[in-house]
Amino acid sequence: MPDEYSPHAELSGALVVPGLTIVRRHRWLGAALLAAGVGAPIGVLVWSVVRGESRLSTLLDDRFHVAVIVTCVLIIGSRCVALAEVVRRRRDAPHRVRAALVAGAVLAAGTVPVGFVLAGAVDARSTLDDVFVEGDSEPVFELSAFDEPIDSTTTTTTTSETVTTSTTRPSTIPVVTEPGATLAPPTTLGVTTTSVTLPPIDKTPLASVRTVLLLGGDAGPGRTGLRTDSMILLSVDELSGRAGLISISRDLLRLRFPPGTPLADRYPDGFPELANAVYPIVSRDARLRGYYDDGDRSPGMVATAQAIGYSLGVSIDDVVLVNMQGFLELIDALGGVTVELPGVLSMPGNVPGAKHELPPTIGPGTITMDGTTALGYVRSRHDDSDYQRMRRQRVLLSALASQITMTDIVLRFPAVTEALGNALRTTMSADEFAQLIATIGDQVAIVESVGLVPPLVKLSRPDYAQIDRIVAEVMLAVVSGQPSGY
Repeated sequence: MPDEYSPHAELSGALVVPGLTIVRRHRWLGAALLAAGVGAPIGVLVWSVVRGESRLSTLLDDRFHVAVIVTCVLIIGSRCVALAEVVRRRRDAPHRVRAALVAGAVLAAGTVPVGFVLAGAVDARSTLDDVFVEGDSEPVFELSAFDEPIDSTTTTTTTSETVTTSTTRPSTIPVVTEPGATLAPPTTLGVTTTSVTLPPIDKTPLASVRTVLLLGGDAGPGRTGLRTDSMILLSVDELSGRAGLISISRDLLRLRFPPGTPLADRYPDGFPELANAVYPIVSRDARLRGYYDDGDRSPGMVATAQAIGYSLGVSIDDVVLVNMQGFLELIDALGGVTVELPGVLSMPGNVPGAKHELPPTIGPGTITMDGTTALGYVRSRHDDSDYQRMRRQRVLLSALASQITMTDIVLRFPAVTEALGNALRTTMSADEFAQLIATIGDQVAIVESVGLVPPLVKLSRPDYAQIDRIVAEVMLAVVSGQPSGY
């Protein structure tokens, strides 16, 4: 029977559509090569397009990386087998050696891009496995596991202001002065006098609210340890899609800890240092690390989330930690971020890890920032208050989230995944993180944005019953859609 295809046609077919030129001679082999070399990549493409999650979550998903790795291997392998079959069949043809060499060279050249994709998928899978968890994670701090931390139903009046002062704790807490010391007899935390009764807040509607603690760490060149200089609660009502942002000052004192935990034992009267020091204290203490380490989540993250959640009277479902240097690298990997500045802003004199000298000032107007400038933007405190600094953090976070495009992710994927691996640690899955980014970037979804700073709260002598009430009212405003007034 005469050849159906010429040698050149068979070689071209083996490289472009493996199995097509041999399916009539070897039905099962040809079908298998077609499925592996053509069907598999089409199937992965269709799956990535029609699946319910966003494109960002797809690109961050470990399952997608595995599928890409397997598909790349099938693409290369099917063409090698198809080419070998053509060469074997044409072993008696003239110039067979030259044809085989040419085919091999073309195969090698054609599979180089596939090899790059394969290597990128392997690196991305390894990197992102350290960043995200699989599936839905357990809450980092669930308030229902403890009694209500503070009785927030009473207030006392001083001069012209009404402030909450009750700091009643429902249980007694043993005191440990040093790690490994014998427990002292239980001691209570004391109760302040009250004069005005406020109606209790019904938190039942908050059952549909998911809360994520966003932490910005100051780790970077020239710094030892990590302090969480930026702390923001993002609360999302899963029924309406509305969300609220609550900024927590790093200077907040006397954080409380859940009863029965080592930090509650050590600091029964509240944490004596600034709120941003919880993370390094846990990280440096082997006994504390052992207690708060659950294998998947950083001990410092867990302890900080428990302190914030218990003090503010809110359950925290997940934590996202971005370190300072990694934040700089991530913005550079994404090609920068554009922010509208209402006025002139003085830049800080030094930013750890800066890639260039910062200008004395930036703004006003629309400014496109690289990572170094963006870091200076959120760290500057020369011209305004700490509250404005926290506001800039929220603005930059929202701008970055809203400006991420799929083109940026696809074209810069290796750099983005490397930067994420260096910058980000979270208790969320890739799907949850992608949804978080979409929510932060949706200006319509953010209906509340409040800073727990003076004059709203006192940082040096915080009234946690008052703060509990503020946080609850803001979250209830997210659920109802009615402004909280803060």
